[in-house]
Amino acid sequence: MHKGQLLLINGTLYRAIKALKNLAKNPNVLYITPDRKSKQFSDYSVQTLGADLVQNTLGFDGSGIGVAVIDSGVYAHPDLKDKVGVNNRIVYSESFVTGSDANDYYGHGTHVAGIVAGNGRSSNSKIHGIAPGVTIINLRFSMLPAQAMTAA
Repeated sequence: MHKGQLLLINGTLYRAIKALKNLAKNPNVLYITPDRKSKQFSDYSVQTLGADLVQNTLGFDGSGIGVAVIDSGVYAHPDLKDKVGVNNRIVYSESFVTGSDANDYYGHGTHVAGIVAGNGRSSNSKIHGIAPGVTIINLRFSMLPAQAMTAA
């Protein structure tokens, strides 16, 4: 049963309970994970890497540094804007995929950019990246699934 579209990642949501028994019999399927409740958790990556000490003690946040994200593209997410939320910190974008722009249609590159540079605007500063002041150079290098299949 079709439940909805996941436009940000170019996906579709289906409820497939009846089809799971047949899917589980497929020898190419290793595991089917059940739905599980999720809970919000704090951002531990900044503390794990010691970035919080550098940010809070020394005042370094990556300002003045550009980081290239070579992935599926980077979406202009609110966490990738400047401190006041006006200017986009994606300062350059280029696609190396023939016939495609540098936008992120699947979310992975944007996720990576958030880990590096997210400023926490969307989470009231609860979750932010390692260097929330850097600028992003968006280099789209990965192919769309349809292109990958036809290229193989």
